Amino acid sequence: MFQQGRVGYGQECNYMKSGTGDRTCKTFVKFAQPFKEIPKIHHSAGVIDGGGSSIKINIFVTDLTNEGFNINVLTWGDSHISELEVDWMAVGK
Repeated sequence: MFQQGRVGYGQECNYMKSGTGDRTCKTFVKFAQPFKEIPKIHHSAGVIDGGGSSIKINIFVTDLTNEGFNINVLTWGDSHISELEVDWMAVGK
């Protein structure tokens, strides 16, 4: 089975647009149909709008189950993220 989607980070992660230091935003993705087993997840940044001396982003998955997962976006230093879209694919049984 294969499922895919896109998660947008904007207003709900407004605190990533300014400030310094580590800032993380987390979004839960619920699968349209649960998998029988925990699937493999692939993710990638689709759209990035940011600033600062350089744009620093770490995108990672946590809390993966057969029903869904969290996509986390971390930025640090003086990096500012105004908008980010993350595409994801889940593959499994």
